[in-house]
Amino acid sequence: MGATFLFEIKKIFKDIKNIICIIFFIVFMIGFIYVNSQINAKRNIEWKDNLYNQSSFLSNEISELYKNKEKISPKKDSKLDKQIAFLTDHNSIMSDIITEYNNKNLNGYLNKTKELDKHSIEGVKQNIQFSNVKSIDAYENHIKKIDIMLKKNITPIFEENSMEGYNFLRLCSSNVVMLILIVVMLNFTIECFSSEYEKKTYKLLFTQPISKTKIFFSKFIARLIVSFAILILVILTLFLILGFKNGFGNIEYPTEMYVNGKLVFVSLQEYLKKSIPTLLTCLFFIFSFCIFVSSIFNTTSIGLSFTILISVTLLCLGKVIKNLVPFIPFSYIKINDFLCSSDFVLKKSGILSPNTFVFPNNIYYLLIISIIFISSSIVILNKKEI
Repeated sequence: MGATFLFEIKKIFKDIKNIICIIFFIVFMIGFIYVNSQINAKRNIEWKDNLYNQSSFLSNEISELYKNKEKISPKKDSKLDKQIAFLTDHNSIMSDIITEYNNKNLNGYLNKTKELDKHSIEGVKQNIQFSNVKSIDAYENHIKKIDIMLKKNITPIFEENSMEGYNFLRLCSSNVVMLILIVVMLNFTIECFSSEYEKKTYKLLFTQPISKTKIFFSKFIARLIVSFAILILVILTLFLILGFKNGFGNIEYPTEMYVNGKLVFVSLQEYLKKSIPTLLTCLFFIFSFCIFVSSIFNTTSIGLSFTILISVTLLCLGKVIKNLVPFIPFSYIKINDFLCSSDFVLKKSGILSPNTFVFPNNIYYLLIISIIFISSSIVILNKKEI
């Protein structure tokens, strides 16, 4: 069994296709980091310009209102006066925000931003027209986020693009990165057994003085270790590089999640504790499913086509019949969607009381399905004749 295990590892690294896949994955992750770093740097520059532009726009708007008042309504106009007074106060707060931003006073900047949100809420309630108007809920949610950052002395970041260490890990569970991780997993797995039949090497493999079950686990464990080791090693290395280069960030940073349309804030620490196990379990499920397909078909291309067809069909079925989504294992690759229904988010949202136990079905469900696929693969291989 040990000899088969070592031979399988050597076989993986001798295959030029696998080497190309590894290089592709590394290049993609570096490109992903580079693009997001550029976007984040641009947004940081634009944010400062945006503050000045908002203040300048408000000043011009106030000037235009004064001119209109003189031309159209020289007498006292309570509605117009109210809008001028509101915009003047709004602009004053905006000027304070710029001052705190330039002085790099984090607490001052956050407090003034919070004051601006509160002032905006008053404007919405009074039906006053002003730029960048949002709903009251949006302002209140932003205030909640600012309160968390003030309490824990957290510096705001652009969560969609920031390449701080912990935020990079969070983005590794995004749909784009998950798709690439699945492609890599497919490459390392789908040919595990089908290639033996395709290349006519299965006779030599199954005539070894060990059972087919031991042969299965030798190949299974070898490919599992290699594929997961590569993915984890690349991501962990990039995480450490980004952490030392850009800083790891604050593990308590508030991450936005939505439950039935209600916004809930969870810390990055809480998010990563749930998303990383889910991500690894999803990849293990994909691995097990591909092993199952590889044991059925004697041609890798047919097995790959079948895998894509089944996964796409089930995902489309989930979109048509929403109630089926929790029972479709492939749906769990959208990690963020399923984390919104997990226990820690439900309890934070107030839907469940803090003492309520929620069975973490997403991970256990995927593991059970994976075990079924592995067991089925062993049965199929044992029934195949040389």
